[in-house]
Amino acid sequence: MPLGVVENLDSDYLQWLIIDSSKGAENYFSLSLPNKFAALASSIGLVCLLFYIDWRFALLSLAPLIIGFVSMAVMTKESIRKKLIEYSKSLNLLSSETLEYIKNLPVKKIFAQSEHSFKKFRYILDNYDALKVSYTSEIRFPIMAFTLAINGAFIFLIVSGVFIASRFGVSREFLQNFVLAAILAPIIAINLMRVTRQDNNSISRINEILALKPLYNHEKIKFPEIPDIELKNVSFSYNKTKILSNINLSIKAGQILALVGDSDSGKITLAKLIARFFDVNEGKILIGGIDIRDLDIDELNQKISFISSNSGLRTDSKIIIINDSDFMSDSDFQEALKKFSPDKTIIIISHKFTSLNQANFIALLDNGQIIKSGTYNELQEYIKKEGGKIDLAQE
Repeated sequence: MPLGVVENLDSDYLQWLIIDSSKGAENYFSLSLPNKFAALASSIGLVCLLFYIDWRFALLSLAPLIIGFVSMAVMTKESIRKKLIEYSKSLNLLSSETLEYIKNLPVKKIFAQSEHSFKKFRYILDNYDALKVSYTSEIRFPIMAFTLAINGAFIFLIVSGVFIASRFGVSREFLQNFVLAAILAPIIAINLMRVTRQDNNSISRINEILALKPLYNHEKIKFPEIPDIELKNVSFSYNKTKILSNINLSIKAGQILALVGDSDSGKITLAKLIARFFDVNEGKILIGGIDIRDLDIDELNQKISFISSNSGLRTDSKIIIINDSDFMSDSDFQEALKKFSPDKTIIIISHKFTSLNQANFIALLDNGQIIKSGTYNELQEYIKKEGGKIDLAQE
């Protein structure tokens, strides 16, 4: 499975998927599925018994249940199921985007992009609201019909029994059959609710992950001794959303590159592509003149390290990718940089502008494109020109 896919999954969701979904799948096969078969078998037996006792009461008992089943079929049709999936994804996206928006608000203000980012956040919020209204509107009447039919089966039988008695009179046999039907009808309804109850989709969610295609290793070429990095016309989309477009960038071995930009600029995705968390959709990434798709993927994972404040550095790593937001303070980040030997190629995912003056080269990204690249002084002049009174050395 691509590492980028794993990392893009929310940690709580991934934990739930591994632990709770596995447990849910086990419970489904060991408990839920046998209970469903038992409930279905007992319902069929009780319906047969009702027909044996009195076919009129049997039909009266089944009439609301048939309405309930039709309502359930409407609620589980493909179009509504797709809307539920879209609604769930939109809710997760809204949650993550809210955290990102608040976390990176200072960066947005410095780059004069707070209005653009708020528009994106508002778009996600409006999209979630529209999906919620669309989904609930479509299932409102079917779920009302299902609840009314199932819960009203007993009342429907009572009213129908009173009507039959008023028309044809009451006999001892009629009363006995009516009482038995009144007892059995709610039991059938409860059993059928257990049969039609939707499970937690544990198996389908696990299958969704298992269906992900792995990254293929074509040539398994050894990692080059001099790992110059070059990106040629790189474009990348994830879940049909364009994230990076026509990226061209060169990094000499031993240099420090800083990737700067808004939270949705694509800088983190660009760093992940260099580490081959994903494969590019267009263009190519070369390390030492070799396409990374041809490098031995196990050795590639050893030679490129993502470093945080809590992680250690592998001694054989040649390319270091470090996110300065993982560090509590600038001093912690500066101390981490000092530990790297000069021959290491360092890529900084920058959120704190005090880290930029350490870089040999800075790439400023916006909406998935490099809008300016150069030295610290060159970028400082550009930001002052475009954004007003902005100093890259400020947080």
